[in-house]
Amino acid sequence: MPGDNEHESCLMLGYEPSQVHSEISLLDYSRCALETDVTPTEFLKRHNPMFEDLDALLGPFSTRIATFDSQRSYILLINNSMSAFDQSRFSWQGVLHMATIPSPSDKLSRVINSTMLASVDLGTPEPLSAKDLEEFLTAATVRRSGYTAR
Repeated sequence: MPGDNEHESCLMLGYEPSQVHSEISLLDYSRCALETDVTPTEFLKRHNPMFEDLDALLGPFSTRIATFDSQRSYILLINNSMSAFDQSRFSWQGVLHMATIPSPSDKLSRVINSTMLASVDLGTPEPLSAKDLEEFLTAATVRRSGYTAR
């Protein structure tokens, strides 16, 4: 059976070698959502992992990637879906990723390239205008979290 395209996607992360020691974990928030009787979408509305420490809640659903070595290149493909569990049909059950930097330093940097991959039905309109796409492709500036246009 087909899945739920609207809520199914993968996140591709390209880690460049870095002197910044970091640890990567995957968090099975879909399973946690199921066990707390909410959908994955509702779980993320209630618990934003960017602004909330979810160790107590997601600790039992966490798997550290023990072989991750910050000094090597990696491509990590993560199931980024938000489909609700349904025994009557197949759907992707997504996970979150979390990076921990035990000893942060302002003198060192770490580059992570990211790309979202999602399937859509044939005939689905392009979500970006040609102008927006061209601006993205030719932008010379990298905008970081908390960026405010001036």
